Amino acid sequence: MRVLIWSQHLLGTGHLQRSARLADALAARGHAVVLANGGPAPARAPEAYRRIDLPAIRAADDRFDGLVDGTGRPVGEALWAERLERLEALGRDPFDAVIVEMFPFGRRAFTRELAPLLDRWRARPRRPRLIVSVRDILVEKARPERALEAACRVERWFDRVLVHADPRLVRLDDTFAPARRIAGRLRYTGYVAPALASPLPSSERRGVVVSAGGGAVGRALLGAALGAAQRLGDVAGPWTLITGRGLDEADWTALRRDAPESVELLRHVDDLPRRLARAALSLSQAGYNTVVEAMAARCPMVLVPFATGAETEQTRRAEAAATAGAAVLVAEAELTPERLAAALTARLATPFPPLTLDVDGASRSARLVEDMVGGRA
Repeated sequence: MRVLIWSQHLLGTGHLQRSARLADALAARGHAVVLANGGPAPARAPEAYRRIDLPAIRAADDRFDGLVDGTGRPVGEALWAERLERLEALGRDPFDAVIVEMFPFGRRAFTRELAPLLDRWRARPRRPRLIVSVRDILVEKARPERALEAACRVERWFDRVLVHADPRLVRLDDTFAPARRIAGRLRYTGYVAPALASPLPSSERRGVVVSAGGGAVGRALLGAALGAAQRLGDVAGPWTLITGRGLDEADWTALRRDAPESVELLRHVDDLPRRLARAALSLSQAGYNTVVEAMAARCPMVLVPFATGAETEQTRRAEAAATAGAAVLVAEAELTPERLAAALTARLATPFPPLTLDVDGASRSARLVEDMVGGRA
C-alpha cells in the first residue's frame, strides 16, 4: 500500500510521536508511507518512511491563544497558501489510504487546508480510504455544537476512526458525547506504544524518573520535583530528571544550578520505556505517551496533569489511571515540593495493580488499514 499520514502538533510532541509509531508499523509490514508533519520538525530523520515537513505552525502559548509560525510570528495567509500548495501536490499521488491525525475531533483551525483535500479525495473514482487517528481522551468542548460538528464531519469525509485506547480503561464516549452517532465507524486499536522492555519485579526496582514530555510546559513540575528530591533523598533510589528539549534555555540553566549532585539532569533520553521498566516511581504530567509507557512498564505513577486554561484531557487521563490504582494524582494548582513528596511517599507504599493494558495499537492499526484497502479491492 501507499499511505499518507497528516499530523499536526501544536505544543508538545505527543501527536507526532504517535503518528511516527503508526508510520513505523506500516513500514515494517512493507508499505510505502509518507508522513506530512505540520509542526516544528524533529532533528532526526526517519529511516523506515518518508517525512515531509510543512512550513511549521505551533501554538502561541500554553493556552493555545493563537497560532504562530516557526519564528514566533502570527500565521499569515502566505504561509497557509504555501502549506496547501504543498499538500495539494502531495495529494495528487495515488495513495491507497490517508490517515488524518486528530481532525475533525480537534485541530479545527486546519479545516481550511484539510477540507478541500478531503473533498477531492472523496470525489475520485478510485479514492483512497480516509481514516481518522485519534487518542483516547479529547478536550471536552465548552460548546456542545462543536462536538456535533465533528461527528458530522466524520460522516461526511471518513470511512473509519481508529481510537488509540483500551476501552477497558477509557472509551471515546467518555469525552465525546456524539460517539454513538458514529459508532459504526469506530475501531479501538489499543494504545500506541513503542517496543517495551520486560518490567522488573517491584522488589528489584530502584530510582525515581521525572519526565516533562517535550518540556514546553513542564517547568513548575521540574522545580517542585527538585524540592521533593531534597526532602526524600534516596528513599526510592537515585533521581533522574528529564526536562524535554522544549524547556527554555534559561530554565535549564536554573535547574542545573539548583539540582543537588544526587540528581541526574538530562535534556532528553531515547530509552524512557526501559528506564520506567526498572524504576520504583514515575513522576510526570499525564500526556498520552508517558502514561501509556509507565502503565505498560508497571511503574507506579504520580501524575501532575497539565490543566492550563480549558485543558481537561490530561486530568481525565490521570483520573482514569488513579481509578485503576496505577497512579496518585496531584492537581497542578496544588503543586508544591511538600505535596509532591507526600504523594510520592504514598505511592511507594502501594503495589501496582494487576492491570493488563492493550498496547499493540500501532500494529493493530496497520492491520486495520490493510483490511480496509484489501476489502475495497
